[in-house]
Amino acid sequence: MLTKALSLAGWRDGDWPFWFPVLVFAPFIVDASLTLVKRMVAGEHFWRAHNKHYYQCLVRLGWSHRGTALAEYALMLACGVAALWSLRQPLYLQLIAVLGVIALNAALALLVDSAWRRREDHHIESA
Repeated sequence: MLTKALSLAGWRDGDWPFWFPVLVFAPFIVDASLTLVKRMVAGEHFWRAHNKHYYQCLVRLGWSHRGTALAEYALMLACGVAALWSLRQPLYLQLIAVLGVIALNAALALLVDSAWRRREDHHIESA
C-alpha cells in the first residue's frame, strides 16, 4: 500500500511520469493481473487463497525456491533499469520501453503457462 501511495505521490508531484511505477512494478502487476483474470475466467472464487501465481507455478514445475527468487529478482532489476533509462528518453522511446516491458512479462507468463499445460497433459497421460 505504501508503494502505491509513493508511486501516486511521485506522479502527482511531477517527480516521474505515470508509467514509471507501472514499469518498475511490472512483474508484480502482470503476475497478479493475469492470475486474477485466469481464475475469474475459470470460474474460480478469486478472493479465496490459492497457489496459482507464476512464481508458485515455477516452484511446482521443479524450480528451486532460490532459483525462482533469483529469476524474479533479475526480472525486477531489468524492469527497474528499463524504467530508469526511459526517464531520460524522448516520449516515443518511453512508450517503446513500456510496451517492451509489458511484452517481456507477458511472454514469460505465456512460457510458464505453456510449461504448466505440458505438465498437466503429462500427468493426465500418466494416470
